[in-house]
Amino acid sequence: MALSATPRLALSFYMDSTSYSPLEYCEDIYQNVWAKTIAGNEALDEDDIALQKIYVEKLKANIDEVKQVGKMRALQDTHENVSFLGFGKGYGEPETMWTATIDRTSEYIFHYALKLKKLLEERIATTRSNETKAHYVLLYARVQKYLNS
Repeated sequence: MALSATPRLALSFYMDSTSYSPLEYCEDIYQNVWAKTIAGNEALDEDDIALQKIYVEKLKANIDEVKQVGKMRALQDTHENVSFLGFGKGYGEPETMWTATIDRTSEYIFHYALKLKKLLEERIATTRSNETKAHYVLLYARVQKYLNS
């Protein structure tokens, strides 16, 4: 699950709006990771549980980024001390500026955190397996903590 690769995907989608979008990518990951849960299948194996835990952990960084009050994306190359917008490194479009201004992955993932919270609420109420319910309760508590902290 490479949620961290979406800035490059955002750039390619910006250049060609008919290509695979970051939102489609996020939806595909969500559908894949949570397929059994969405279907109400309580027979989660170790891989399903591990992948769901990783998904929830990856949400944290994006939720934190979106929740920052007055968040302003840096338009500066972090590898250079004085390079503003990537200028001073030669000619052409500065990649750091494009990626920082068009990538809205954090906002998309925040949406999926809210969507997941709702799914987990529904499954906690309907799941009969104590082990699966405990897994969902733990993930729900983590998502809730991320959203409320």
